[in-house]
Amino acid sequence: MNRLKELRKRKKDTQAELANLMGVNAKTISRWEKGEFEIKPAQAKMLAEHFNISISYLMGYSDKKEPYYSDEILIGDGQGGYTSLSSERENELSELYFEHLEEEFVKFLKRYDFVISDNEIKAVLNHISNLNINTHRSDEYTRLVDLVMEEKIDLKKIGYSKLGDNFRSWKGFDDFKKSIGYDTDHIL
Repeated sequence: MNRLKELRKRKKDTQAELANLMGVNAKTISRWEKGEFEIKPAQAKMLAEHFNISISYLMGYSDKKEPYYSDEILIGDGQGGYTSLSSERENELSELYFEHLEEEFVKFLKRYDFVISDNEIKAVLNHISNLNINTHRSDEYTRLVDLVMEEKIDLKKIGYSKLGDNFRSWKGFDDFKKSIGYDTDHIL
């Protein structure tokens, strides 16, 4: 369910004022708020910009109340559709994810009494990240990932027996997004 009514009330806009801004009638605003009518992509973008929130938050696909980015889009009909994160927000999340990976890696090292310098931790983590076929930086990504996703190749048979089981490209990043409030079923 979208958050239009909540956002409108918080900003102290009336349905008539919002309708005038959007170029629709007040009845349409009411129907959007009740979920009777779908909010079209162009209108969702205007509303997100007006409330300075992400389209994902407006549509109820994310619990993260984030500012509006002009390159975020709504795909589909707004009812069970998808939003794409802006490239700026995706980059911010990638940086947060790498920080999260580093924290988890340090916990692993501490748990097993490994003592290496901060620079070595970064170097090892960078090396592992470059080897990981889930990342575009990996030489193996373009050679293997598409084939695995199309089920044309079994990673276990080509040397990934311990880590190739139930492979899902970008699963770790998607799980991280879920852990911080993104509905990855509706956000691309």
